[in-house]
Parts: sequence; structure tokens; C-alpha cells
Amino acid sequence: MKKSPYQKGLKYNMNEIYEIFSKTKNETQTHFNRLRTAIKRIKNAERALTGSNIKLLLDNEDSASFLDQVVYRFSKLQDSLGKLIRFYLSLRGENIDGLSMIDMINLSEKIGIDITADKWLELRRLRNILTHEYEEEHQKIAGTINKVCEEIPYLEKIIGQLEVKL
Repeated sequence: MKKSPYQKGLKYNMNEIYEIFSKTKNETQTHFNRLRTAIKRIKNAERALTGSNIKLLLDNEDSASFLDQVVYRFSKLQDSLGKLIRFYLSLRGENIDGLSMIDMINLSEKIGIDITADKWLELRRLRNILTHEYEEEHQKIAGTINKVCEEIPYLEKIIGQLEVKL
């Protein structure tokens, strides 16, 4: 049976943690790249999405799948980013036993990662809006995706800062 990195009481050596970190880093990068690609497919770089744009996208099966991809990848990106932060801190020798995600975010900020609890909660709020919105709320979906688009450079920066070499 494979050890879960979240099971309490299990000890991992640095090589095992680094292996999990590396896999999680690749997973995070894949979600990020696919999110960025899906956004490019639905959004003209010069203009923000509008409610009427969203309606047109939803009315077309091909473009609707790119909207679904944005929702899915943004959600998965935040999940994998949380895991990446956990393993990054472990590799740095930080004691993260029993820490909540917000505690790990605060610790990350203290050691120089450009993330704050407020920013993490804002990203979580965007994720929740996207995953719980009704399709007919076109304007709200458009506004949320526009905010996600604004966060792309920030997310890329955070992923880049979470780098460890053994």
C-alpha cells in the first residue's frame, strides 16, 4: 500500500518528499498551462469577456468545452498549488504538522513567497463562484473568468517561486 503524504505519523525521507514535490510541480504546471490555453481559446486578449460573450460561448458546444476546461483547470490548479506549497515547506525543513492551509500560506509569505492569506482566499472565492454558478448567470461568469485571467501572471509567478533543488 502506497503511503499518503497526508497520513499523520508517517515519516518520509527527503528524497521521497522531493519526488512527490516534483510530481506535484509538474501536475501544477500542467493545470496552469492548460488553463492558460483554454482562456486564450475563449477570450480575445484585448477585451474582457461580457455576459453576451459567455452566452455565445455556451451556445456553441466546442467553445462551451473550453469554458468547462477553464473551470476544471482553475479548480485543479488551486488544489495542486496547495499540495505544492505543503511539499515545498517540507523540503525547506519547516514543521507543517497540523498546520491548516492558511497557516501554510502565512508561513510561505514569511519565507518570501509572494502569497497572502487574503490572496489565497480570493482565489478560493473565484474557484467557488466558477464551480457553483448556474449557466444562465452569464455576467457573473464573465466577470469571474475576467478576474481569473487577471490572476494568470500572479499564479505563474507563485509557481515559479516554489522551486527546490536537491
